[in-house]
Amino acid sequence: MKKLFAFIIALMCCGNLVIDASAINLNIIDKENISQDYYDYNGLKLTYHSSIINNFWYTGKEYIYRDVYDGYSRYRRSDDMINWDDISETSGITEINKLSNYTYSINYWGDKYIVFNRLHELSGESISEVQYNTTINYPLLILDKDFELISKQEFEAPITGVSYVDGKYYAETKDYSQYKNSYNFEPIKKVYVSEDGILWNEDKTLSEVPIGNGMNKTLILDGEMPDGDTRYTKKIVGIAEQGNINNTTDIVFERENLKSYKVVDDLYVCWDTFDVEEKVFQISLDGVYWLDVDFPSLLTTHEIHPESTSDSVIEAIYDCIGVKDKILFQTQYRLFEYDLEDLRTAWRNACDKSQIYVKFDGIYLGFETPPIIENGSTLVPMRFLFEQMGADVEWNGETQTATATLDNTEITFSINNINAEVNNILTTMDVPARLVNGKTIVPLRFLSENMGYTVEWDADSRTAIIQE
Repeated sequence: MKKLFAFIIALMCCGNLVIDASAINLNIIDKENISQDYYDYNGLKLTYHSSIINNFWYTGKEYIYRDVYDGYSRYRRSDDMINWDDISETSGITEINKLSNYTYSINYWGDKYIVFNRLHELSGESISEVQYNTTINYPLLILDKDFELISKQEFEAPITGVSYVDGKYYAETKDYSQYKNSYNFEPIKKVYVSEDGILWNEDKTLSEVPIGNGMNKTLILDGEMPDGDTRYTKKIVGIAEQGNINNTTDIVFERENLKSYKVVDDLYVCWDTFDVEEKVFQISLDGVYWLDVDFPSLLTTHEIHPESTSDSVIEAIYDCIGVKDKILFQTQYRLFEYDLEDLRTAWRNACDKSQIYVKFDGIYLGFETPPIIENGSTLVPMRFLFEQMGADVEWNGETQTATATLDNTEITFSINNINAEVNNILTTMDVPARLVNGKTIVPLRFLSENMGYTVEWDADSRTAIIQE
């Protein structure tokens, strides 16, 4: 059952501050009843196993559907989900059918199909799941454009992610077996790289596969499993310029992002798997500035089981799926379908007005609210910048005045006032500090230089570089 809403969704840039409001077309697809074991999507019955849809894929080239309701299992493909052609029983299809419960991903990258099992792919692994699946290790399949098998690559440990960035294939594995003896919850992680999908070599500079959107900034990830109950959590630790993994800049964020990452077409998407508390997902076109988008209200126990009086949220996000020009979020009860172009537009309206980046001591600063330009001056969020400098900040809400102290320098300034005091000496700023969405933003060059730093401007990358 489909429900089409034109929601006015509060869009928040990496925080609880409303930056913009945009009409987002959200298509909610309900199951007919809670016991139904499939989703009805555009006339297709999407089945699932271990919370993963296992009979429908968008490869980046076409849709593939494994029809299990016509008396026998067959694969079909389509460019438009209307006209379907059967896929012959090739050597590649034979190998695909050997993968467990069809919980795999099919991607057309370069000139090949890359197929891998997804049991460990999501950042949802917990020790209980790892204990059950710790010995499951399926190969990576490489098929040609006609679905014939080219190569079958086996690794030492289960595959937990595969990506394709700037003409190179990456595969990561995680070995959790050591936890059995020592209760060391951190897995042994390895990343392999290949230029043709056939010959693979370990890349010891990476701990997770990078993800890229075909633009200027590729995301370098890391992750950890803090204990036996907390799920594996990924985070962005670096930005590779122009897709060059060897040219990576570290990044720190004002606020931590969510746990799971995926690239859908050119859009980075971040969400929390199996978390009933998180009510948003995050999107970005550059990996530096992120926009929060509200999910619709998640269902409560009472809404699913009317006999219950509990209003606790029971619905959780299972997975994020790219479907050509759409994004699907899967819960145990529904599918949420968002339009990719709507999301791109929302991000550009909120985060891409100036395309200004800031590096401090060689590290990107991922501000909650992106910098803005006023009369040729760059203004950035005050507190995060001063935290990186090690400065102390005091804020007087009544007078809307801030005082920042670093070593022997004290700077006092007020909102909407170009006059400031540096060590009690009156001076004038080119533009005043502003209050934007509840955040104090300050002129970058004035504050940095008076704190003893130099500021250089890289026009090509539109980056302000702050150094001692």
